[in-house]
Amino acid sequence: MKAVAGHSSALSVYDTANLPPPFWEELVQLWRYRDLVAQLISRDLKTRYKRSILGVTWTLLNPLGMLAVLSLVFSNLFRFDLPNYPVYLLAGIVFWTFFAQTSTAVTAARMAAILTY
Repeated sequence: MKAVAGHSSALSVYDTANLPPPFWEELVQLWRYRDLVAQLISRDLKTRYKRSILGVTWTLLNPLGMLAVLSLVFSNLFRFDLPNYPVYLLAGIVFWTFFAQTSTAVTAARMAAILTY
């Protein structure tokens, strides 16, 4: 605590250097609201695949199908030799799918907000 000149009472000083990194704050909030996050994910999957024959299984089959096709094409057809290539490819597919779906969802939500405004 620092005392302000001319005042007898001590005032606390807000110091941003003592704050934890924002990443940890986000993780704490995610853990605190884990039940809400689980319900939102469940609702999203149920509404997205409500009328699909494969249902939620499609969320796993789609990346695995892409993995099989791309792995076959790049390792056999183009003779691309890289150790553990399917693992490398799966990591890329997962990150790309996350980026693409997040971009689409944000754009759709933003457009809906603009149209309702």
